[in-house]
Amino acid sequence: MILEGKFTLKAPIQKVWDSLLEPETLLACVPGAEKIEKLDERTYDCVIKQKVGPISVKFKFKTVLT
Repeated sequence: MILEGKFTLKAPIQKVWDSLLEPETLLACVPGAEKIEKLDERTYDCVIKQKVGPISVKFKFKTVLT
């Protein structure tokens, strides 16, 4: 999956990062996201569904921010 784009936010950097790390915000921003659950400060449990033509897949994974 490739996410591209650019825009400027008029907000303090820390406030932007805090918002981006909230599951509700991520669900709204990530195409196909069905579940993003924060397990701790750096770990998320995720489910993302994608479809290309007649083929659809569902990815279930944990991600750790480093």
